[in-house]
Order: sequence, then C-alpha cells, then structure tokens
Amino acid sequence: MNSDRLALILETATDGFWDWDLRADRLFLSEGYRTLIGYSSDETFIDSVFIEAIVHPDDRPACVPVIRDLMDGSRISATLEYRILRGDGATVWVQARGTAVDHDDAGRPARMVGTIFDITARKRNEEQLVLMGAVVDDATDEIFWADRQGRLVYVNRAACENLGYSREELLSMTVSDVDPLVPSDRWPVMWETVRLQGGFVMDSVHRTRDGRDIPKEISVRYASIGGRDRLRLCP
Repeated sequence: MNSDRLALILETATDGFWDWDLRADRLFLSEGYRTLIGYSSDETFIDSVFIEAIVHPDDRPACVPVIRDLMDGSRISATLEYRILRGDGATVWVQARGTAVDHDDAGRPARMVGTIFDITARKRNEEQLVLMGAVVDDATDEIFWADRQGRLVYVNRAACENLGYSREELLSMTVSDVDPLVPSDRWPVMWETVRLQGGFVMDSVHRTRDGRDIPKEISVRYASIGGRDRLRLCP
C-alpha cells in the first residue's frame, strides 16, 4: 500500500488511527483521533512532546517512559490505557496500541502505526462495579451467589465471619455444604423453580464451621450476570 493511499484511509477513518515517523518525530493523526482528543485538523502533524503533554498528569509516570522507549527502539510495540486531557478541558480514557512497521539500517524501529479508542464508558462501568462490590462486601448481612451446579461463586465478608470460614474455603464449597436443608439432590429443583418464578423467600439454616445450625429466613433471587445464570441467597 502506497503512502498516499494509507494517508487517505487514516484521514477518513472514523476510529482513531495514527502513523508515527520516529526519525522525524512527527505523527499523523486520523480525523477520528483528532475528534477524540478535541483538536482541529490544523494540528494534523503532532510530535511526541504534544502526545506526552495531553496525557493526564497522574498517568504520565506509566505512559511517558513507554513513549520514549518506542522512540529509542527499546520497544517495537505497546498497548496502553490512560487518560487524555482533551482540547476542551474534558478527560477521556483511551486504549492506544502501536507496532513498528519499518526499521532503519541499524534495525531500530523507524515508523509505527496504531489505533486509539475511547474506553471511558468501560472504565466507568469498571469503577461502578468496584464500588458496588465494596458496598456488597461491607454489608452486614450474609450474601451468597451460586451457579447452576450449586457451587458458591461469591460470598461477602459477613458470610465468612458469621460462618467461620475464609473466603477461599467457602468458594470451594456448595450451597448444600452451607445449608443442610438444601441437599444436592434438591438443588436442581430449587434452581428451576427460582428461574421460573424469579425468586422466593424460605426458612432454612446456615451451618457454621464448628457445626452450629443457625435458623435463617433466606431470600433467593435469580439473575443473569454477563450471560451467566446465578442465584443470590441472603437473609
């Protein structure tokens, strides 16, 4: 592919693409890239100093050394996730990938091309999941999640403390190990009932590590999380 055709593809692409001449330290940014970072087409050709400057200050210690390693040939490819300071003052999370496509006579990378994508929505979702997980883990009530086979796939801190098991121990157990009133041969029927009804409340017990049975009123709810069927069990 000749350089004129590549330039046309990069210029008209809706996603963020870049072409970096390492010898001249000049970058060609696609329209999608320029839109993402909030700078006009007048700034099509940009150098590494500009790229470093738009990296969020908190992310520069991790990103800038990689950029400089690419320039001096210490790296031939890289994938980074970091925040960019847009021209309008907003901040966006991006994932940037690049790889060398040309080398000089000494074998050092002379040209790199790559992509850049806005991952702000994904990062926000990840943050929300972390925050939600912290709230659930700090809840005073026991919370258990189980899969179709009855295996425990999540337990919060209260469940561990009240039953006397470590998290690792509980995650190697089944609902039947914790609740003797739900034997393994009853679990498939219970699973299907909850799946069809969406949930119900039942009287049961939780058995502690030292063998005590604690009466509980358990709320059982069905949920599909990331395409996986789960039951939530909590008092």
